[in-house]
Amino acid sequence: MEEFKILRGIYAILVVLLGAYLSDHLNLSTLLKIFAIFFAWEYTSLLNNWYDRKIDEKLGKKRKCLKRLKKKGYWIMIIFFFLASFFCSLPFFPLGTSLILVSLFLGTIYSVPPVRLRKHIFSSCFIGAGTVIALALGMLPFKHSAFLLPIFLITFLSVSVGTVIRDIESYEADKKLGIKTIFTIFGKKNGKKISALLLFISFIFPCLLYTSD
Repeated sequence: MEEFKILRGIYAILVVLLGAYLSDHLNLSTLLKIFAIFFAWEYTSLLNNWYDRKIDEKLGKKRKCLKRLKKKGYWIMIIFFFLASFFCSLPFFPLGTSLILVSLFLGTIYSVPPVRLRKHIFSSCFIGAGTVIALALGMLPFKHSAFLLPIFLITFLSVSVGTVIRDIESYEADKKLGIKTIFTIFGKKNGKKISALLLFISFIFPCLLYTSD
């Protein structure tokens, strides 16, 4: 269904698995971490779709699930994903639960008015932050904590900067709806040049992991 961003959920799962693999914590508990992060990301998608429903109508997008469930049923589903994510994180209390609560909080302020940070130019930072949370969750319990900060920082910068280019796909819609992106602020042509530069920079950041020693 369109309401569920399955590819984003799979991306989050792969990041958790990467974190578990890198920290040598790839075991049965990883499954609960996967469920926790998957439910958190899908909660954000559902919440965002709800507050985007009027915009989607203008753009001709049909949300069959939203139409079928109506307001009450859709919100029950949103609350279910929120609670499911929270309860799956409890075995990793307090740090794992804190990470999931931060993820849920970021998803909320990304989607819900009047804050609705989705409409701002730095919205790609939420993908970077979500990626770091998924990676950190997979790495729990932490080992060699001295090396984690540069890894998390570089991951955040790489993903945040690298995903800016995705906004070109919704350029026309964003322009009509007053959503601030590099392309709507600087124009499509200049936006491509800026995003290309940022994409190049995003490839540089991971190299710092090898020079930080």
